[in-house]
Amino acid sequence: MFPLTFAKPFYNFGHRQGGSRKPTVGVIGTRMIKTIFFDLGGVVVNVHLDLFLQRAADSSPCPAEEIGKLVLHAPQTKAYELGRLSTSGFYRWARHALRLRMTEGQFVRAFCGIFTPNEEVVQLLEQLDGRLQVGVISNTNVAHYRWIARHIARVSRLRPAVLSFREHLAKPDPEIFALAVARAGCSPAEAVFIDDLEPNVVAARATGMQAILYEGIGRLKAELQALGVSLS
Repeated sequence: MFPLTFAKPFYNFGHRQGGSRKPTVGVIGTRMIKTIFFDLGGVVVNVHLDLFLQRAADSSPCPAEEIGKLVLHAPQTKAYELGRLSTSGFYRWARHALRLRMTEGQFVRAFCGIFTPNEEVVQLLEQLDGRLQVGVISNTNVAHYRWIARHIARVSRLRPAVLSFREHLAKPDPEIFALAVARAGCSPAEAVFIDDLEPNVVAARATGMQAILYEGIGRLKAELQALGVSLS
């Protein structure tokens, strides 16, 4: 996800495909964890922004550093992430602003070819499948989300999927967390949010959610277990 975004089949809560196992919940004291929300970029997927910047620089008179500064801070990038600009509209802006010699298809492939799965977190998603409701809260655009969901099948099954380009809301706005909890059908205290950016973690906690700053799989698992989430 562009550090705006770079910085993130339906989930059948109640049954696993091919079986009848019902989800369990994590309990700590009198608090019960029913839903875990993951961010995408920096958590479920690794982001290699330099790949896009170099490919864009190869097709532009602008150096990679200048492209990065322009694209990351442009209002058009934020508008795209909030669903207020189409992929074609974002490409047309980038082509003009960066003087790109790329077709729209070439641009989208370069723009999306920056992600690799964080295999340890993807394995954790599979491990949690059927135990709790597992969703996503991510600042992302339509092209990035479609690429990630197409290449990591488990992502396409995360529900609720609360995505900035669909909701016209972005973290750390408290409204996006309230919306996610409402869609999950649980209270804020019954939900855990995992993100790699501290401002988003702080904002989620301010709404009453449990929140974990992602700093590696070992620490993440330890903090989930401390909240009563069984990983065995």
